[in-house]
Amino acid sequence: MMELIYSQYWRPTLPFLIIIIVTYPLIVTWPILTSNAYYLYTPPMGTYVTKSTADVTGILDHLVKFMTIITILTAVANFLAISRLKCLPNRISGAEKNLFTVSLVSFFIQLFALGDTLVLLSSSSDAMSAGTQTAKLIMPFVSDLLTLNHPWTIMYFSTKVRTSMANDHFPTLKNKEVANVPSSMY
Repeated sequence: MMELIYSQYWRPTLPFLIIIIVTYPLIVTWPILTSNAYYLYTPPMGTYVTKSTADVTGILDHLVKFMTIITILTAVANFLAISRLKCLPNRISGAEKNLFTVSLVSFFIQLFALGDTLVLLSSSSDAMSAGTQTAKLIMPFVSDLLTLNHPWTIMYFSTKVRTSMANDHFPTLKNKEVANVPSSMY
């Protein structure tokens, strides 16, 4: 009965949520795309900074609010998934557990990125504080982590993916047992 009610609401809602998650940032950042952009050299850093004639502050405010809402929705979805996994431990396959674990790791990385962004935005008046300087320092690493976490997390938690990757890219290891290391999680 509960599964029927769940599917009745979730299946039609999911495509709309995906469309909103993909299109909203594109729509909000459209003024930056259509405005004039230029580079500005900053001597103290020895690098260039990208500037735009668009109102970037308003756009960033919208994106931070959107990121906060999506992160909260992801937290709720992860909580529901954890409680669901606890209720059905015998009927959940290893692949489903691994997929959920990858999603959970990704969520924690998103939460970390949101925290870093909020520190940067909230301390814009005190640019020389230790928190702001730390947030600025780790921002490129957070960005890389957001981009690269999925393939590495999947390889970490899935023995089949690890073995397949090792056999495809390192054929000399095919006959050795090194590529068949059991999964560290499941």
